[in-house]
Amino acid sequence: MELGCRSERKRRIEWRDSYSVGIEELDSQHQKLLELINKIGETADTGPSKASCFALLNAMIRYAQEHFTTEERYLEKNAYPKYLEQKGANEKFVQETFTMAQELDEEGLLTLGGITFYLEDWYQDHILGFD
Repeated sequence: MELGCRSERKRRIEWRDSYSVGIEELDSQHQKLLELINKIGETADTGPSKASCFALLNAMIRYAQEHFTTEERYLEKNAYPKYLEQKGANEKFVQETFTMAQELDEEGLLTLGGITFYLEDWYQDHILGFD
């Protein structure tokens, strides 16, 4: 079954030096998250199958969880004063993305393209806002 979910994106989001947090491990993970978001957007533009949508979103969720574990370790180690706020935001992102993936299956409530816009906004807010 194909999902009509074109994202209408005009371009990919490219890595910029302004996204760097100065920690190679985190920067590498942030670049991987960006690659996954771009892949989801590109897939949305090709009229993907439901299975490919779920596979991509599950990969995104799993990798985000891995990244958040690493990131939270750095924050805790450095006694970051907003650690709990950051941890809560991370948990909220995972839950919201999981919920959106579930809603793909419900009669057009959400499209992969719509999820792509959410992920792009989240990425820029996460990197430039929290990190």
